[in-house]
Amino acid sequence: MNTWQFLGVVKAKLLAATWATSPMEPVFGTVKVTAGPQASGVERARFPMLIIAPGDSSADANEPKLLDQNVDFRLVTKVAGDAWGEAALMGGPESVVGGSSKGKGLLQVEEALLLVIQDLQQKDGVRIRMLSQSAVQPVEIEELGYVVLRDYRMQAKTSTAPSVVI
Repeated sequence: MNTWQFLGVVKAKLLAATWATSPMEPVFGTVKVTAGPQASGVERARFPMLIIAPGDSSADANEPKLLDQNVDFRLVTKVAGDAWGEAALMGGPESVVGGSSKGKGLLQVEEALLLVIQDLQQKDGVRIRMLSQSAVQPVEIEELGYVVLRDYRMQAKTSTAPSVVI
């Protein structure tokens, strides 16, 4: 699987992720593979938002046709009326009873993200591992208000071989 195919599979799996308590409710409001959205794109995003960006890569030491491909994920949550940022981090009152993403905090959504990655490894045989995750960052964005974000760097095995088109 080359990098293009890998990113397509990851995006599809993340878009298909639902909450265990409500299998019809998607976890992520927006999932985009991009080098960086424009401000106007972010303004129209639905939350929780996940941005996926391919990073640098290097040849595998044992197999030159394989790449150790770094992939950066940025998870962004927003909870309306959250002056302290606690709900954006831990989840608000409606996140306890509701099965949707409304009011869910970054750490709740992070759990769903990591479950999707784990599922990719177990069911799809994708070799991916977590390299690092940033500290949680509160950010005031003029167009959005108060949001909480966290960056994750993961590394996947991809191939330099061209994709197979049928």
